[in-house]
Amino acid sequence: MLRPQDKPTFKDDGSTYIGQLYDSMSDFMVAIEPDYTIGGPKNERSSMREEKESKDGYMGWTGTRNYAEAVELAKHGWPEGLKGIEVMRQSLEKRIDAYIPNRRADYDVAGSMFDMGAFIRGEPESAIHWELTEQQRKSVDISIDIAASAGVSTKVMLARGALIAGLTYALERLSVPTRVTVMGSMKGHEPNLWDGVIVKHEGAMLDIERLAFTTAHPAMFRRLWFSLWENYPRDIRESHGIHKYGGYGYPGNTPKRLRSEVHLESAMYGDSRWLDQKNAEGWIMDRLLKLGVVIQ
Repeated sequence: MLRPQDKPTFKDDGSTYIGQLYDSMSDFMVAIEPDYTIGGPKNERSSMREEKESKDGYMGWTGTRNYAEAVELAKHGWPEGLKGIEVMRQSLEKRIDAYIPNRRADYDVAGSMFDMGAFIRGEPESAIHWELTEQQRKSVDISIDIAASAGVSTKVMLARGALIAGLTYALERLSVPTRVTVMGSMKGHEPNLWDGVIVKHEGAMLDIERLAFTTAHPAMFRRLWFSLWENYPRDIRESHGIHKYGGYGYPGNTPKRLRSEVHLESAMYGDSRWLDQKNAEGWIMDRLLKLGVVIQ
């Protein structure tokens, strides 16, 4: 794993970027650990600022009281995040079941389920084993750019993450393995910043609590990603406004060649379309159809 000052630069669409892709959250957590020898001091780090809980339980801009709380959520998952995703999950199950999975049923003496009609008739090969058709997807890569401008509300960030978690759940329910990568980018002064972390590998069990934190919780970007960028050398930090009174740059979008097949771009102020669950579920179902995972 490279130190921030040793990260490679690369070009995309004429722009220069610096950053790397982390293979796991474990690697990412090592990289974000504050480095006060090269990076900014603690009192200049936005990721370290304290937030007080309001009377209605709203946790403010980062969704956490402090940096340590964000680290704990990253390590152990975010149970509270399931509440927002659960409503979508239940609705998606009903909608998915109304479509036909793009797979073929082969009959044998053993399988994953029985054809009760054939079983009652005494047919030996009454068990169904599902086989993928030639058109069925073997796997799907998904990515989300969690960078968000300062004016983007925590509700919008939660809704965007629920969108990715919902799509991942739907694909896994349809027996399509997924890989999910969380990305973050900042533009405005070259080299632009870009980093990514694979939060779910293809074939790995779906841990919805951890997926909820990494894709939907505002602290993933506004604390952990900030901490990653705060570890860059001073010249890079200063050029992007990463300091005590700085604006922390301008959200960029992941270079095209690094985006997954299904990619959700960074959040900009005023974009509230995913707060409408109908829009969110429509987007998910549209992706399932375009991917050829289900057919009407």
